[in-house]
Amino acid sequence: MLILGVDPSVTQCGLALYRFPGQERDIECSSFTSHGDTAEEKCAAFGLRLHDVVLARRPDFICLEAAMRLIAGYQKRVKVDLGGRNHGYWTPNADQMVLPEIQGHVRQLAIDRGIGFETVPVNTWRAALYGRGGGTLGKDEAKRRAREYCRWLGITFKNHNEAEAACVAIWASRCSQILRLLRAGEAG
Repeated sequence: MLILGVDPSVTQCGLALYRFPGQERDIECSSFTSHGDTAEEKCAAFGLRLHDVVLARRPDFICLEAAMRLIAGYQKRVKVDLGGRNHGYWTPNADQMVLPEIQGHVRQLAIDRGIGFETVPVNTWRAALYGRGGGTLGKDEAKRRAREYCRWLGITFKNHNEAEAACVAIWASRCSQILRLLRAGEAG
């Protein structure tokens, strides 16, 4: 069974193909960037690139990191008044706002092609693979841990997005109940 692990993003999407059962060190990692002037164009480019990968490699199962439902906001400082107080406004993280749309592209592609799929929250796969405390790592530590984990397994990757996609594929092979049901259906 060929598992496609996806670490979705419009800035750089990580992909990992895992022939399961098989050696984890043989996981093939790749990544791509979606180009476009608007979020809609970038999402469309993402969908087309993923479609090409799925047509070329024909995975049996797709597992992707779930989009977070809580969107982070950042305060923009406009000016400091005479009393020394900052006056500003809040703006959302624009990249996080398009992740649910990207997730929808992956789901629809899987549905259209009859491919089993699952989304997994980031804290779930990290806790399962890294152990106690793995699900609550900060962003930089989590990226470091993914790279370290893949090096330990002998997986070749170019960036943290590819390493995290490999981790998502490994999580699917070890923990996904949907994948287990699909494999049981193949055997029966």
